[in-house]
Amino acid sequence: MARPLKSPNALRKKITVWLSADERLIVQVRAAAAGIPLGDFIRRAAMSRHLREVPPIENIRMYQALLRLTMSLNQIGYQVRETGDLDREGLKQLLTGHQSLLCEVRTALLGGGPGRGLDD
Repeated sequence: MARPLKSPNALRKKITVWLSADERLIVQVRAAAAGIPLGDFIRRAAMSRHLREVPPIENIRMYQALLRLTMSLNQIGYQVRETGDLDREGLKQLLTGHQSLLCEVRTALLGGGPGRGLDD
């Protein structure tokens, strides 16, 4: 008498993964240290890891612009600490130059409307 067929969900599909000799040795050693077969180790490692999603390019652009702004603000803070004098015109010019970025950040983080100026 033949064995009953498995349901389509219960069937396994083969996946081929290419590893260098060094990578394979590392995986084998780790599987042995865990006391489980190589296939089970790879399956568990693949299923238990949370991989970060790649952020959208618009977010990366905004992060880079914010980094430039914070570096400029840091330089102003250093200047104030060293000289005791705040260059208000330079600060206003810096923030005005980044006003569109600040509005984007405000909209993204705080739900503020576009077009809001620095004085509100």
